[in-house]
Amino acid sequence: MKTKWIQAVLSLLLTVPLFGLAAPGQTAAKEQPDTLSYIVQADQKFLLAQQKLDYLFQVAMKSGQKPLAKKIKQEEAQLRIRNLAMHQWPATITNGAQEFRDAKTAAEEREAYFRSKKDEFDQLQQAYQKLISETEAQLGNHPLANAQSVQQAQASPLYADGDPFEPNNNFSEAYPVAIGTSLDAYISQKGDVDFYKLTAPKDGAITVQLKVPKDVDYDLHIFNSREELIQSSQGGVGVPEKVSFQARKGDTYYIVVLGFGPYDYSPYNPYTLTIGSNQIFLNRPLDVDLPPGVGQVYSFIPVDSGVYTFFTGPYGGVGWENDTVLELYADEELTRSIGGNDNANRDTRFSEFSVELTAFKMYYLRLMPGPEDTHLHTRLTVQMKPESYPVLTTGKPIDVLAAGESLLVYRFTPSQSGTHIIATGPYGGDGEDCDTILALYADPNLTKLIDLNIDAPGRDPFSEMRLYLVSGRDYYVVLGTFGERILMTRLSSTRDVQPPSIRLGSDVISEAQANDGSITAKQVVLLSNGIFAADLSTGVTVNNLPQGLGISVTRDSDTQLTISFTGRALRHGAADQVTNAAVTIAKAKILGASSDLTSSPFTFAFRDPSAPVLTVGSALIPEAESNDGRITAKQTVFLSNGTFAADMSTGVTVNNLPKGLGIQVERNSNTQLTISFTGQAIRHGQADDVSNASITIAKSKIAGAAADVTSGPFAFGFRDAPVSKVYTYQYDERNRITAILANGVVEIQFIYTKNGLNENITTIKKTLPPASTSGTELQQRSMESGGTE
Repeated sequence: MKTKWIQAVLSLLLTVPLFGLAAPGQTAAKEQPDTLSYIVQADQKFLLAQQKLDYLFQVAMKSGQKPLAKKIKQEEAQLRIRNLAMHQWPATITNGAQEFRDAKTAAEEREAYFRSKKDEFDQLQQAYQKLISETEAQLGNHPLANAQSVQQAQASPLYADGDPFEPNNNFSEAYPVAIGTSLDAYISQKGDVDFYKLTAPKDGAITVQLKVPKDVDYDLHIFNSREELIQSSQGGVGVPEKVSFQARKGDTYYIVVLGFGPYDYSPYNPYTLTIGSNQIFLNRPLDVDLPPGVGQVYSFIPVDSGVYTFFTGPYGGVGWENDTVLELYADEELTRSIGGNDNANRDTRFSEFSVELTAFKMYYLRLMPGPEDTHLHTRLTVQMKPESYPVLTTGKPIDVLAAGESLLVYRFTPSQSGTHIIATGPYGGDGEDCDTILALYADPNLTKLIDLNIDAPGRDPFSEMRLYLVSGRDYYVVLGTFGERILMTRLSSTRDVQPPSIRLGSDVISEAQANDGSITAKQVVLLSNGIFAADLSTGVTVNNLPQGLGISVTRDSDTQLTISFTGRALRHGAADQVTNAAVTIAKAKILGASSDLTSSPFTFAFRDPSAPVLTVGSALIPEAESNDGRITAKQTVFLSNGTFAADMSTGVTVNNLPKGLGIQVERNSNTQLTISFTGQAIRHGQADDVSNASITIAKSKIAGAAADVTSGPFAFGFRDAPVSKVYTYQYDERNRITAILANGVVEIQFIYTKNGLNENITTIKKTLPPASTSGTELQQRSMESGGTE
């Protein structure tokens, strides 16, 4: 029985994304965001991200990239722990019995609480996506990426007639299937990918099974209608694949079969794809998210007689505490009840019960929302009830020898509160290295992850967890290998006698960009060798806090809190910087502390307000083309480090404005004005240009100004008045014109050739006036045509 339990634990833990060789069941995101609460949508996104990371982990392992696989699992575990902490809303943090609240009240409180943490959830989602992007970049091309990029692939000519489902090589060509379908098809050549399309006829669980030819490695993937991966099963060569997921009525899902590695196709041996519904399977958690008021009945067939445990837990392994009810029946009509539960204990609204079942007999499990929740948002799991776990005791190491695929579970109950070091080392104390993995859970069902370690710093490939644990409380240690054929190591627990201490996340907390005394930065406080109390609304003090500021404390986890700063510092110039601030936490708020704890000092950094600055858009404002002293050009004024008043009809002056001109001011925005010029300059020749004009705005018209503000200089440019020309003509002795002069300067000269009676103009020389000359000129009288005068 013990061997069966180890294998059951192995199957269970390899099902959840923490260890994952086969991913958990999952509810696809319903495409109706207006009807889903914020946290439901957030949880669905997290589950998609976890599923994608689990897929990438499996690819890394199957392709021999073990260091990358370790990195994925270690970083994903830290994100999961962070996610679990963020899902602890006040109703689940408090100890003791919980008061009953109606479903509507509970839902409203939950929604308001989680919406208040939206920024933190968004940051966590970005962290998941960053890890996914970095991992995909390191993996390079992987089978699923290649499959999703397929536009058109040809089926093998050998089996083109024998496989009636081709072409089905991408989403648009997916072959339609339904519940109850069982078909044989081929991955007939390298690069072939088969897509199938399924529309859920009702809300419920769908199970897809893939029987694989013994000499090939095929993987099974499920996508939602947005072509997002929601489920995967990735065994080895000849290993059958199975996935279960919770579907929503009317939603479309895509089933994808593809090959992996060198054994990725077989033109001679078909695979068998089977689709069933409303079944649950041993050690395969199913994430359930159903419409309000809707429950579900699942069939279950045990393969061994024995005691089985049915329980609900957080959706995706991290969701909020969902009020559920479980009922088990021996008949399809649900008349012969043989077990059930509402709340597993006084501290939870999840359900759990154990019952003895007979092998190969069908049972019916009913899952319903409890009275304090409007709808189901939970993870459902069935496993064989464990025998007593072996006990790990402080100071008594255990030498472990087991098959490499084993995952062993130990119960650890500290005799004293304090920091404990749970670690692996050489077998017998001097054996060979073994690449191990350690995880710690808070519950025997292994749903509440506390910590995970793959490679201890400086002790690679062994593992080590260093945590503050409470005396008398049961913890569960999971030990396994990372790709080793044999698990051969020494597992130990020792106690670290170091007292509790706190350290800060930031040495400097800076004033907000608004420069108004407010602070948007947050201070993180990290605790070692202790546990924070559940209620931290009191007992936390920031010493030497600038006057005008207050604090708000958020408990992030047992060992982390975040301090936000409220209000505004009354004095917040550079000279008001505080260099000796510190955080003190009362000993009553730290389990294991014998006195109050104070952090090292940190700084509140303020800065002097930046003086408002005016700049102009044009260095030159020219006179209009009419040359009459008018100005049609406009001057734009820009403001930095301040805001214009709403009314700018007064308080704006143009210094050295030419006499005769006025101004009109238009407020374009908080930081921009446009000035138009009215009237006519009385003097407007070139000699009347103004090179030292500027704009001054009264301090009362600029928020943040301590004095009137003046721009840099700009110029007004005028034109000289038009000059009239006096033309004179010169003639030769035969009274022929020889030149035209303008104000005494030759502009046109005529030269004649003597040719009898036919004397015509043969050459005209023109002296063009300077480019700056203006005025009315005489019209030339057909000179170019050779006429004479």
